[in-house]
Amino acid sequence: MDCSTPTLVIATVAAIAGVAAAIGAIITAAVSWRQVQGFRASLQAETMLKLLDRFDSDSFRQTRKTAATACVSQNPDAAGAAVEDVLEFFDDAAFLVEKNALDAEMMWHSFYHWIRLYLQAGEPHITTYRTAEPSVWKHLFAIYPRLTVIEKAQGRGVYVEKLNNPQLKRQLEQEIY
Repeated sequence: MDCSTPTLVIATVAAIAGVAAAIGAIITAAVSWRQVQGFRASLQAETMLKLLDRFDSDSFRQTRKTAATACVSQNPDAAGAAVEDVLEFFDDAAFLVEKNALDAEMMWHSFYHWIRLYLQAGEPHITTYRTAEPSVWKHLFAIYPRLTVIEKAQGRGVYVEKLNNPQLKRQLEQEIY
């Protein structure tokens, strides 16, 4: 019997154990990654539900109604102040998207219609305000192009870049009533 045979057997067993340990580590890492992804998705869904609760709350519906009424009246001063509160809400949600605490598609699905509505309705005030203070609503303006890309993709060629005045007025009136 050759003396190297036990050494070879021990080396083979050690190699197999090493491979098994590596496979176990890979499986553990994959399972952990999957759990983290599930946890992250759950947190994002919970965050979105909280945002929707706030957006649909009586007090914020009143804020939106005030902003829409001011925009329909085309009083730039009244519209500006009222729209600012709505834009602040969207800017907060956009901040969460930028920090990967919320998925951009979730924000698009829940809020794109209103974001576009208030950005267009409050455009004169927004332009003036951002000229004086460029960082205001910076998160919203940073992700709005991403949301628009999603909207265009989902719209299958029907996307309208800018609502015409009758469309804008009709949508604002729906916020009022």
